[in-house]
Amino acid sequence: MAYAHGISLIEQSTALTVMTTAESPCVAIGTASKGTTSTPVLIQSMDEFESAFGFTGDFDANTLEEVAFCFFTLYNVRPVIFIRVAPATGATTVTNAQIISAIAVVEEIYPRLSMVPGNLIAPKYSAVPEVALALAAKAKNINGIFKSFAVADISLPTNLLSEENPTADRAIDEKAIARGNLLTDDAANDADYTLVNAYKNTNSLTDEYLAECWPRVALGDKSYWLSTQAAALMALVDANHGQIPYESPSNKNLRADRSLVKSGAAVYLSYANANVLNSQGVVTTMNFNGWRLYGNRTSTYPTNDDPAVSFIATRRMRNWLGNTLAINYFSRIDSPLNRRLVDAILDEVNLFLNGLTAQGVLLGGRIAFLEEDNSVTDLADGLMKFRIYYAAPPPARAISFVLSYDVNYFSTLFS
Repeated sequence: MAYAHGISLIEQSTALTVMTTAESPCVAIGTASKGTTSTPVLIQSMDEFESAFGFTGDFDANTLEEVAFCFFTLYNVRPVIFIRVAPATGATTVTNAQIISAIAVVEEIYPRLSMVPGNLIAPKYSAVPEVALALAAKAKNINGIFKSFAVADISLPTNLLSEENPTADRAIDEKAIARGNLLTDDAANDADYTLVNAYKNTNSLTDEYLAECWPRVALGDKSYWLSTQAAALMALVDANHGQIPYESPSNKNLRADRSLVKSGAAVYLSYANANVLNSQGVVTTMNFNGWRLYGNRTSTYPTNDDPAVSFIATRRMRNWLGNTLAINYFSRIDSPLNRRLVDAILDEVNLFLNGLTAQGVLLGGRIAFLEEDNSVTDLADGLMKFRIYYAAPPPARAISFVLSYDVNYFSTLFS
């Protein structure tokens, strides 16, 4: 052994937790021609989907096919978690009640796959208000820890005074009668954007964990629920930003060449009319140098204009930040509640938030452990509370240029 005399310096790496970000694939609930039912299945490619669930090309009968084709072929994003619902014995169709029941299977995703559920979608079925609201309710609380986000559709009835549903559409009926354009046969009036807000409010489709989309889109000979393409677009935008959902999907190109409604009637929204829908908390689409998703707001807007939850991007960032903290600090549960634990959490989270700020993901962030939040009684009972202060960047939804005619430039004529 060498003889030690004098000073020696030994560098040791800082004992800080390296934060693991939440991986959150889209979860699609719907129908397929074959495959396991009521079980979350992680799929990475179109070939894998066809092997597990089949592919008939009938998106209406087999709604999971629409999701798979959209994600894997049109947008080239992966993975997706599929939950198949099959008709009850002897039935020919799946009921809305079965879809709602299958939403509970989302609880099994993290225990089975060690993944946090991302956007929840159920194309076709989420056009039923009860299904959309069930998706939003599940998005608020998964496993008692995690949060996700629901993307659903609005589909107006083609006959606003239909005998099958005379009550739910009463507000729309009254508005249609007042406007003098009520149709009483099979002709389509579901392409009238002015009826969307009444339908949204009549059916209580107002939730910060929910984006409501109208109308549908198509590419070639295939039509898609806008919720499917919106969720795929979100996944693509997230993937381009390290899986962090801080950028809005709005004003990004869809894989579409037209917009339409369930009757097949074309929809060509003007810029002004698209903004009307946006002001009502509805995500839509318009053709502006290509067909684009257009709208930043969760369906809680305009009733709730809290910037933390009324924008899709800020609501999803709030989810992501909370989910990431939960994943990383679950391992600290049941550790000794001492100053070392407090300091470790403060140092690690502040370092994490500073890094997000440097990337432009956050405008700023910090963590605090405050005495007023942590009574002696709570601490003695093993309860700790930290406060996270942060600001996620909202989308720049309006940019103005003020044009001024400056007569002083006439002096250049004499230069």
